[in-house]
Amino acid sequence: MENQNTGVSIYKRALEIIWLAIIFLIPLFFNPQSHQIFAISKASLLVFLVVSMLAFWLADWILSPAGHKRLRWQGVFTSPLHLTILVFGLVTILATAASITPAISFWGSYFRKAGLLTLICWILFFLIVAQQIRNRTQLLRAVYTLLLSSGIVSLLGILQCLFPDIMLKVIHVKYTGRVFSTVGNPLFLSSFLAMVIPFTLALIIHSWNKITSTCHPEQQRRVSKPSAGLATSQILRSLRSRFFASLRMTEGPRMTGGNRKQSSDNRGKWETTIILICLVILLALQLWCLWLAQYSITILLYIIAPIIFIILLGIVKRKRLMLGLGAASLLALVIIASLLMAPLLLSDTSVETPEPEDLKSVPISEDIGLQTLGWRIQYWRSTVDLVLESPEVPFSNDRLHDFRRLIGYGPETFIVTFQLVFPEEFKSEYTYRSELIDRPHNHYLYLPATMGLLGLMSFISILAVFFYLCFRYLRRAATDIYKLLLIAMVAGMVQYMADIFFNPSTIPPELVFWLMLAMAPVIDRLTWNKEPARAEFEEVSQPESGAVSYATRTRFYLSLGCAVALIIVGTGIAIRPFLADMYFQKGINLEAQGDEQAIYAFVKATRLEPGEAIYWYRLGAYSDSVARRVTEEPLKKEILTLATDAYDKSRKLRPYIALGYYYPAGAYTYWAKKGAVDKWPTALSLYDKASQLFPRNAVILNKWSLALIAKGDLDEARTKLDYAASIDPDWAETSFLYGLLLAKEGKNDEAVLKLTAPIQDNPANLNYFIDLCRYFMVYDIVSPLIDSLEIYTQEMPDDWIAHTLLGPTSLFGGDVDKSLDELNTAMLLVPSNDAGHLFRAILKLSTLSPQFKTALPGVAAEWRAKLAQSPERDTLLPELDKLVGTSQ
Repeated sequence: MENQNTGVSIYKRALEIIWLAIIFLIPLFFNPQSHQIFAISKASLLVFLVVSMLAFWLADWILSPAGHKRLRWQGVFTSPLHLTILVFGLVTILATAASITPAISFWGSYFRKAGLLTLICWILFFLIVAQQIRNRTQLLRAVYTLLLSSGIVSLLGILQCLFPDIMLKVIHVKYTGRVFSTVGNPLFLSSFLAMVIPFTLALIIHSWNKITSTCHPEQQRRVSKPSAGLATSQILRSLRSRFFASLRMTEGPRMTGGNRKQSSDNRGKWETTIILICLVILLALQLWCLWLAQYSITILLYIIAPIIFIILLGIVKRKRLMLGLGAASLLALVIIASLLMAPLLLSDTSVETPEPEDLKSVPISEDIGLQTLGWRIQYWRSTVDLVLESPEVPFSNDRLHDFRRLIGYGPETFIVTFQLVFPEEFKSEYTYRSELIDRPHNHYLYLPATMGLLGLMSFISILAVFFYLCFRYLRRAATDIYKLLLIAMVAGMVQYMADIFFNPSTIPPELVFWLMLAMAPVIDRLTWNKEPARAEFEEVSQPESGAVSYATRTRFYLSLGCAVALIIVGTGIAIRPFLADMYFQKGINLEAQGDEQAIYAFVKATRLEPGEAIYWYRLGAYSDSVARRVTEEPLKKEILTLATDAYDKSRKLRPYIALGYYYPAGAYTYWAKKGAVDKWPTALSLYDKASQLFPRNAVILNKWSLALIAKGDLDEARTKLDYAASIDPDWAETSFLYGLLLAKEGKNDEAVLKLTAPIQDNPANLNYFIDLCRYFMVYDIVSPLIDSLEIYTQEMPDDWIAHTLLGPTSLFGGDVDKSLDELNTAMLLVPSNDAGHLFRAILKLSTLSPQFKTALPGVAAEWRAKLAQSPERDTLLPELDKLVGTSQ
């Protein structure tokens, strides 16, 4: 019996400790030793803690079945909030079962970890917290824990701004002008803080009300009116207690009991005052950190919650001034937002995608905010097309294609389907950078795209029921703290709804979202003053010892064993991705250092997490790069076999991403070019499949045409290049490849015209040419370009572009001295306005060749006069001094 009572007590305490740990740790936890520092760390911790919480709940049920005898699960299905959440979970299960990539839909993608498993954890968190919080003390403890966590997050964000070098050693992510603290992204940090701020405001007002009511009891008597439903004797007792309390306060030291009461009141007042001061400081930290995470105009999105809080507080307190101020602020916010978004929504013009060099010169201002908003609108338009058209994913043999509009393609599949409707103006640049879009930056569009219209409707029903219940409870609540918490919950939920209109839904904001959902049924019980024995979703109170005489020691050990077993399972689920990502980052670090041990770290990551495609892909890419440096043919063949096998495993795990086809195709092309001619069909087939998965993509067509040029099939290569030029006429690489094709055919003059045209249009296109030259070297086809450019420079010795292009081609052709001579000549001939582009291209070349980097300072010392005439001289000259100074 004693074992049972002790076990029940321990289990219930453990439950509360764990849900408080979830609330406190999820926003704060990260692993600086992993590659995905924030997402995988937080998701792994969430899974472990929720499974542990489930383990202790189950153990409590096993140990004390009488305590759960009156737990009526059928009541869950009559609660609208519980019912809508369970329906949403069932829809997600259906979408996962019917997913085109079921494993990814269940476990979640590498970058987000937002699959079915994470949703199940959140639903379990909601169910257990909603059931187990039994009194106001536990409720406030959860809220204060959330505020404490947000305070530490805010403080670390502020320190990140004030001391970026020190915080870099802590977080291991570079500060770029907007703080992200331990959340990982400025937008996600902003969403989290903006949802928490209403709770800070609620507790500030509550603390202030407690202080003022203690200091002015006569004012409280005037405000507090007896209810008409109270009996006369109850009213008289209430008035008498207040009267004598007033006497004790005024009589002072003449009454011993009064002294004790006064001392207690004073102590309580000072404690409340200290809490109020701490809350005000916390609010200041939250607002400061929130501001540091913004572009200047994006702050408009994250002041919605305070405005809604003020409006609702004005309505509840019947404060016209407060209501008017809040309404005016909301109206101004709506007008400003409409003025900003209307031109972008109504305009049919495309949004320019700036070059990387241009991005560096753009100030962090309203321009960037409007630019990113323009990008989002392009994503939204394409996602709407995706939902309406529901295209079939190539070679997926999708038997449920006709139902995709209703059930979606599965959670975490947006990265696949968005390739089919990718905005044309972004396609080439994003593919060139290997940048994939896995979210439309609008959760209301993400849901129908991945979980169908059923997913969107079930999610909206959760929101609708939540607001209905909150307003219903708000009308009924008689206690000040419950009113304030309900107002904060509504304000926080409105903020979440506004944020996910522009951004993805991520783990830290979702923590607040699910906690607010759980608080709704808790406040319902507490406002009705229900005892646990009468709670609809709660266990009955622990029965007396006589009622559980049948309990045995065996039941105690069984409950303990089940708890331990579940915790072990949770640990196994959570620890493998956590450790695998650490080995993955270790491999990346070793690769950057040139350490051959990197391959062992990558292999270890794949063994720990064999179902993660990213690890296999990186193992293949690393092995491919090693094979290209190996000279012994048997060893080269062995390493290439390892690379292609790893690529194949990655492609099987993630079969519908174009990136997983055209990169391995490059490895097969290299292998075929080195003599394994039987690899040509595989290489070209992979390019074909990549082009089907990501249609009308000039970059993929260019890679395909490069492989055909290396093979010698120039006619088919010209067909691909013609198609690429028709898709994106301004893409510089297409013109460069045309130049290579013409040089291979011996048409030198035409080849040089194609090579120089993109540089004349924009000297920043030199970066694309340098990247292409690396492939020309690998495929051993750089010599035709050198021949054509040398003939041209002899005829036109003053053309700086031709000399510039001879620089990287000579370098990748193996002649470092000639490369430096040509680039020096180009620097003397280049117009002053273009000198900056040329200098940065030379610096890029220095990162690719140690010999070039060593010899460069001696030549670059002569460029000061030229760079001093450039409009960018204020940045170029310090870079030149740094370059020349390193050689001295």
